[in-house]
Amino acid sequence: MVRFHLRFYNPHDMPSPPNMYEVFAQEAYGAFVPNAYMIKMGETPTIPANSFFDVSFDVALSDLPPPPPTTQNDESGSKFSTATIPGEPCPPDDHWDGNIDILWGNAGGTGQASYHVGTLQVCPGAGKSYIHLITGCLEDATWTIAGLCPGWSGTLVNEDYTPVVGALPPGWTGWICVSADASVPVGATCCLTIDVKCGNQVAQIELCAEACDCAVQIESSTWGWLKGLYR
Repeated sequence: MVRFHLRFYNPHDMPSPPNMYEVFAQEAYGAFVPNAYMIKMGETPTIPANSFFDVSFDVALSDLPPPPPTTQNDESGSKFSTATIPGEPCPPDDHWDGNIDILWGNAGGTGQASYHVGTLQVCPGAGKSYIHLITGCLEDATWTIAGLCPGWSGTLVNEDYTPVVGALPPGWTGWICVSADASVPVGATCCLTIDVKCGNQVAQIELCAEACDCAVQIESSTWGWLKGLYR
């Protein structure tokens, strides 16, 4: 199950009237993606002045859109899939990655908030990790990345894993690429943001990466599995 928690805040000096609200989960992780997959509809009560109202609800993971693909490679650029070693700080990543849009309104007007949230496991000193990203901007979009922690690196790359140079073309798709050097301890997390600007609108994409002690799957052979990545 995935738990969602919404907080409706009334910053005014007068009570707010009841609001109807709808919550949508979008099929892809990214920015400027159309609404789809309604997962909740409800109504808030009158909210007193300078107060708030919380809404929490659970949705089965199977009832949400599939998460975006992730992949890793080693320092030579060879692709491999990773699995965590039992008992290490990184369990299987069961976080739902995607976009959530919240729409609300009453007789006085409407509002909307969007959240783009993802997680990614990274092997310190052992290559790069990627999570797929799409943009629905119909024109060139500029982008910036912020919040990188000491020892961590991050950028955007194209579908073929080549670095993005300059603005994103209309309808761009690609990957967020994150790596950590060997100084980053296993279990450390780093939450970064990517701001994508389309015209006069800015969408902020959040990604939290966690440093894992990873096992590496190698080519099938009589040697079987490489049980640990030694460094």
